[in-house]
Amino acid sequence: FAKLTNDPVIPCVCVDVANSLTWTRSPFDVPVETALEDICYQSIPDFPEVQMPCFSPVFQFIFTILHLFREAWFERWVNLEQDTNLSKFADVVRLWRKHQRILQSTQFVQILEELKIMDPVLWVLEHLDRMLYTNIISDLGLGGRVSEDWLASAHAPGGGLRKWKGTMRERLYCKNRRELFVNMSSN
Repeated sequence: FAKLTNDPVIPCVCVDVANSLTWTRSPFDVPVETALEDICYQSIPDFPEVQMPCFSPVFQFIFTILHLFREAWFERWVNLEQDTNLSKFADVVRLWRKHQRILQSTQFVQILEELKIMDPVLWVLEHLDRMLYTNIISDLGLGGRVSEDWLASAHAPGGGLRKWKGTMRERLYCKNRRELFVNMSSN
């Protein structure tokens, strides 16, 4: 699916449909039913009278982070040349800036703990804070909970863990990201 934008630079936006907040065979589970319990309605810019159902800010933030995590953490996406990019991190920043009060004043951290998705969320937010000098981790009161080994980890094709070298900023600048990945046993 695609939405035409009438913009000569970006003539359309591709629409992706998901039926899960995670991915197939994910070790993490965010029940869609839980996310759908708190639906919001948002106007469509060109049609303000149309109200479109959407996730609450909390679950939109979680969905966006988990989507970024999947594409950045699985080495498979690097091999397919569909690895993460700066715009995906920018999406997280935009959602944070728009909904920071809600994310800080709700039970956001409690939801992360209940759903057992703290690790992938912290992986994304720590990389984001270091790369773009944001303070999301500390604003959420989650400082000091991420190990350097976890930050450098990736899921290898076929299972197991790999490690990648450098910072996320260096990774985003790298022309051949496959060169960054090493077997965990060969550090």
